Amino acid sequence: MEELVKRKDMVVDTTDTIISSYKKHGYALSIQAIYSELYGLEIELIVEILGQLRDKNVLSLSEKSSLQKLFESGGIDFIKGMRSEILNR
Repeated sequence: MEELVKRKDMVVDTTDTIISSYKKHGYALSIQAIYSELYGLEIELIVEILGQLRDKNVLSLSEKSSLQKLFESGGIDFIKGMRSEILNR
């Protein structure tokens, strides 16, 4: 139980740090900045934080999805598949 509380605190603290940076920079927080903040965390935490950022309208759905795919795949190779999907429409 204590571990879950620590995990939740970490999610909230990281989310709050990103949001305060977001506000400090006049709502111009880039995906690269969010990536830098989250890099090195375990994927489950990243997904929770991205969800919080989406819920608080810091990220759009497409930004959240792109960042999540980037972290899950470990690189931007997922974009190749998106390109094919877009061109086939």
